[in-house]
Amino acid sequence: MYVMINRKDIIHLKLLKIFGGNVVDWIEDIVENTYRNYGNRQIVLWGKYSVSEKITDRLKDIYGIDTAFYVDKDPSKIDNRQVFPTGCLQGKSDEYYVVVPVAYYKSLKDELDGGGYKKDQDYYYFCDCIVKTTDDYYEDSHRNKIIGSYNKLKFVFSGFNSVVRIGENVNLHNSSFYIHSDAEIEIGDSCTIEDSVWNIDGTQIEVGDGCIISNCVWNADGAHIEIGKKCGIYNNYCLAKPQSYVKLGDGGRYQEGTIAVREHAQIIIGRAFSIESGYSVHVLLYTQIIIGDDVMCSHAVCFWSSDGHSVFDVRTGMNISSTEAISKNRKIVIGDHVWIGSNAIILYNTEIRDGSIIGAGSLVKSKIPNNCIAAGVPAQVIRKDIAWSRKAGADQLMEHERVYARLTE
Repeated sequence: MYVMINRKDIIHLKLLKIFGGNVVDWIEDIVENTYRNYGNRQIVLWGKYSVSEKITDRLKDIYGIDTAFYVDKDPSKIDNRQVFPTGCLQGKSDEYYVVVPVAYYKSLKDELDGGGYKKDQDYYYFCDCIVKTTDDYYEDSHRNKIIGSYNKLKFVFSGFNSVVRIGENVNLHNSSFYIHSDAEIEIGDSCTIEDSVWNIDGTQIEVGDGCIISNCVWNADGAHIEIGKKCGIYNNYCLAKPQSYVKLGDGGRYQEGTIAVREHAQIIIGRAFSIESGYSVHVLLYTQIIIGDDVMCSHAVCFWSSDGHSVFDVRTGMNISSTEAISKNRKIVIGDHVWIGSNAIILYNTEIRDGSIIGAGSLVKSKIPNNCIAAGVPAQVIRKDIAWSRKAGADQLMEHERVYARLTE
């Protein structure tokens, strides 16, 4: 049997290979629209940065089409070899087809329209796709929506089918969201989000009522992140990779630090969690960190759920530290009402049970029983049958802390 495959089928097979079977992304959309409309003119990319370079590569790989040059308004990027001033396009729509993969700016569109370029016919501007915009609603032709007050939010939808829902009384001071395909974001009532940059790809993020999120940078590729009610999150950097899961419980308080969640990893943090500045939480490939309720961490506490790099046996050449099977058995489990002192390092295969204290500067990679004090490098139990209170100088345990006053098992 002979099967005729035309050029369009070959191109589709190339797309399947490049995108792993998923041929719906915004760069593909730009490449396909460019191919349909450029009419053998020279192709010019507006702005030279990583996305425009990907478009250049895909045009060449899929269709054998070269990009002539780039244009930019930033004088520091203009070299008059690869990158030219935008003014060079004026009145030359018969020579150039312009591809614009940047955020929507009316001034940019006006410059192209005023220079004799017609939308789609002479240029493709992915983000020039607004269907409806009011003070509390945004919708574009790529099926992206914002529902709720967003007038102080800077946003770019570089994808399709994403929904942002914003609750009442939200202050989005100088915040920017860069939202890719299929993201779902819900922000609870009475939130304050300031100076944040969220790069969000395929992510569901729910922020509970009364949250404060300030100066955060979140790269949340494929993650599902839930932030509980009444949380305060300050100056955080959170990196979440594909198929990861992050859940932060009610009443938490996070100072400046880093939470990095890698592919297929999971972190779950219970309610009333607090951690001081300088922390570093690394949830590595296929591993878990599970932290219970009312856990208190001091300054510069570090969590590592696996080795940061792969280790090999020289004789066998085998990976002995970070295969999927090994990693799936690595986790950190912190019980309820645990106090971890400053500069402590918590490594994988650690379990700290309810009510215990880890001394400052300790290195923990073992099982620590309940209601004890453990300290040292490596940490060892130095006292049993203790209970502790968040209140300095307390005469007695607070009522909710009494449930953690138990004998060490």
